[in-house]
Amino acid sequence: MALPQLTATDVETIVPNCKVVSSSLGGGQKIVFPCCIDGKQCAVKFILLGELTDDLDGNAQSKIDTVRARVEREIAIMRKVDSPNIVKMGNLELTSASFQGQSLLYYSEEWIEGESLWTILQATKLSVAETLKLCVDITQGISELWSLNKIHRDIKPQNIMRQQSDGTYILLDLGLALDLEDKSLTQYGYVPGTKTYFSPEQLDILHKRDIDFRSDLFSLGIVLYISLTGKHPFYEYGISDQELFKRIMSLQVIPPATVDSTIPRPVSDIICRLLSKQPNSRYRKCSLLIDEVNRIRDLLEVQ
Repeated sequence: MALPQLTATDVETIVPNCKVVSSSLGGGQKIVFPCCIDGKQCAVKFILLGELTDDLDGNAQSKIDTVRARVEREIAIMRKVDSPNIVKMGNLELTSASFQGQSLLYYSEEWIEGESLWTILQATKLSVAETLKLCVDITQGISELWSLNKIHRDIKPQNIMRQQSDGTYILLDLGLALDLEDKSLTQYGYVPGTKTYFSPEQLDILHKRDIDFRSDLFSLGIVLYISLTGKHPFYEYGISDQELFKRIMSLQVIPPATVDSTIPRPVSDIICRLLSKQPNSRYRKCSLLIDEVNRIRDLLEVQ
């Protein structure tokens, strides 16, 4: 789906009492404007439902209904979560608008002052200590979602922010989060997420509704691998989707400690366990992963 075509002036026209304070940002199928509304900074997100027309066919209307349902579900999840590691809903409710021939939805999220993990990793790898902090923070977010019977399905560096004030890592963009009680929003044959961060079970179309939080842990394992080594465990530039998916399904990864001998073996082992092909070879509880990481952090501090 295309992004809305909006300028800062357009946003200030559409949203009451709004002042755009910085350049727009891309965010999946949304365009995001850092704004100040009634003296409080927030992120205002716009989604394009479609071009305004009187003769929408059934397929076009179905796509609009699906997009609207996904946004409504994302907002419902944000309202329920109570974790410092997941982005929160802002004060601006979901609102419909028509502007210059575009049918739009918009709402606000809390503003997070910091950098995306993607931006950070373009400049440098993370230290072992920072990678372990990242692991604990995002696992806590995964655990919070799972307590609500939901999984994120799109964990990647672009969807993780490091907060400037205290270094906390925060999970963004719940637009693809799967509600295991909702049978209607994911079509057969469609694999949601970002292909380079898919888990093996996301590629198992016949059983895709059987996945649980351990799928998110696999994606986190890819993020941690890249953060420490600067390399992707499965993807290489130029390979086909078919080859990528084959590697995700069957290739045993090179341990991070083999890629970089300065990486402690226990840290490497955790990442390899997260990247196990079978979910039951990963961690059966998020708390077990967090406990193990914290134990290793203590050991490394002693050394």
